[in-house]
Amino acid sequence: MKLISLLYFAVVLINPFSGGSPAISEKDISIIKRGFNKNYPQLSYQLNISYPEILDENHEKHYELNLAVQKIMSAAITDFQGKLQKKGNASNFGYSYLNLDYNICRQYHGVLSVKFEKRTFYSGLKNPIDLSKTINYDVSRNRFIYISDLFRPEVDYSKELITYINSKYGCKFESPSVLNNFCIESTDLVIIIDDSEKNQNKNVCENEIRIPWKDIKELLDENNVGYELLNGAKN
Repeated sequence: MKLISLLYFAVVLINPFSGGSPAISEKDISIIKRGFNKNYPQLSYQLNISYPEILDENHEKHYELNLAVQKIMSAAITDFQGKLQKKGNASNFGYSYLNLDYNICRQYHGVLSVKFEKRTFYSGLKNPIDLSKTINYDVSRNRFIYISDLFRPEVDYSKELITYINSKYGCKFESPSVLNNFCIESTDLVIIIDDSEKNQNKNVCENEIRIPWKDIKELLDENNVGYELLNGAKN
């Protein structure tokens, strides 16, 4: 039996308005927790989804941020359903499930940092799989923050950060992909390590690696939030 696609739930629940978003004050952005739970006994799986609805100063949905949330939700559901279908859907071993939730790492002084936590379990397997995805947004400048934005252009930040992580935390990372998901906090850059990175690199490493801004101050771009946090402009 074919899986029932739930992508339309993401579209209906978020439904961002069209057009660009004007720059807004960090005091004006607000977040409402939304979600849904769907159970499919005949297909032996369920979906448990929570997501943030992000509103601007006019109490309307912030277009770019909600679109980014929608993409994460859609990708998580599509990946889960696709893999479940390959496994044959219903199973004598019991239920499969997708749990998608989020945490706000930071929501003040110009920076919104959101971590999504995806846990999938496929019936017949021994353990669930935990994966993460992050969104970082500079509210005062109205743009997304990518990890490369935090560092001076001439710096090989991937090499420097991986060397720092391996030395301080005893990890054995080599690929820059380990830096893909991160949260921005007042005193630290937090690198999120999920199961895929641990398994691929055969690491016994912490799930969250904290790098104080002061430890990487020589690498930071003076025109971005890491440097500003280090120097107290956004504390």
